[in-house]
Amino acid sequence: MPDRQLAHAALASYTPDGALSYGPLPVSSRWAWEFEPDSFTTKAAEYRIEFRPNGNTEAHVRGINRAAVRRAYEQACAKALKVRSQNPYLDGVRADA
Repeated sequence: MPDRQLAHAALASYTPDGALSYGPLPVSSRWAWEFEPDSFTTKAAEYRIEFRPNGNTEAHVRGINRAAVRRAYEQACAKALKVRSQNPYLDGVRADA
């Protein structure tokens, strides 16, 4: 039987000028199976920053410890704001504007 874990997650998305592209969502929780690589984890908290083709920079956080996820969310948001100018898609977005 595959393993499953109650995973907590949060997401923030920033526009190229640093504004939130939508209000920050609260930390959500759901059961995740090990065959769901974007949701399942056994770590207390982890995050990743992703650049999107529309020029936005996203901070994704997940983990099994809700308090650790909240702390990691703050760190991820700060890092996303710091690196948003490095988004490789920004040239195409600015050219289209």
